[in-house]
Amino acid sequence: MDAKFAEKESSVEENDPIGLKKGTEVEVWPIDTGVRHRDHGRLVGLTRDEVVLSVRSEADGKEVRVHFPRTNFSIQAVNDGATVAKL
Repeated sequence: MDAKFAEKESSVEENDPIGLKKGTEVEVWPIDTGVRHRDHGRLVGLTRDEVVLSVRSEADGKEVRVHFPRTNFSIQAVNDGATVAKL
C-alpha cells in the first residue's frame, strides 16, 4: 500500500552558514555515537533545527524522507564520490 506525503514541502534556508543548496547530495552522521555510519541522500530541507534528506529505497526505489536534528549531527556535501567538508 502506498502512503501519500503528509508533510508540506521542506525548504533550505538560504542564509544557513554552511551554504548548502536544495538538491545537493550530502551525507549526515552523528557526532556522539555511531559515527561510522553515514546516511546519504539529496538535501530537501535544512533549517536551524533539522536536516531532511530524500533517500531512495534499495528494495523498490521509492522516495523516503529522513529527518535528522542539527544538534549532535554533522552534514557535508558529497561530490562524485568525494566529500566536501561543510561542518
